[in-house]
Amino acid sequence: MSTSKENLLNEDLSLKLDTLHQERKKGNNVIRLEYFGGLIDENEILDLEEKLKKAEIELSIFDKNGLNYNSFDEYVNTVFIGINPTLISSILTGVASTIVWEIIKYAVKKIWLKVRGKQYIEITADSQEKKDIKFGVEIFLDRNTRFNFRLNGDLSDELIEKSLDKALEYLKDQQPNEEYKHSYYMTYNSTNGNWVKLDIEEELRKKTQENK
Repeated sequence: MSTSKENLLNEDLSLKLDTLHQERKKGNNVIRLEYFGGLIDENEILDLEEKLKKAEIELSIFDKNGLNYNSFDEYVNTVFIGINPTLISSILTGVASTIVWEIIKYAVKKIWLKVRGKQYIEITADSQEKKDIKFGVEIFLDRNTRFNFRLNGDLSDELIEKSLDKALEYLKDQQPNEEYKHSYYMTYNSTNGNWVKLDIEEELRKKTQENK
């Protein structure tokens, strides 16, 4: 391929990625990917977008590079796929076809494979520090109720598949909060195949009391 054709293809790719970044799509059929640019190849993001379109799902992406984050680090996914209340409700109730959940799982596993074992640079007001990527799926039942399912890098491909289906089963039994609560932090117990819930607000209150 000539250099001029390569340049045109690269320019076209950059334009598509810029459009995808800027759109910040909204809608009931949108899933959100927050990540650090450079961790995932641009072609792979565009391929993922095309795959999701087969299930009529749109991808909205947000590159967190260079942003200052100050949060309770151990409970927060630094890279995640977010699923909105309307979409997850349609999956849980069977309104959406099974292919929707299968393609979402495909997207989750693809990103998980790309970021496991990787690091990012955390920027605070005082310093910059390399930290391990924490990946997961954040699912919103409604505006008051959110679950942060952590998917560790040491899980096998088979367990990732199983844990995602188990997450769906778990959510079927959950009721929305009457008032807003911070997201529940969920860890997967590969021994018994269950998700374990941690109330972050309660955990932070305990740590505050311990430090007094």
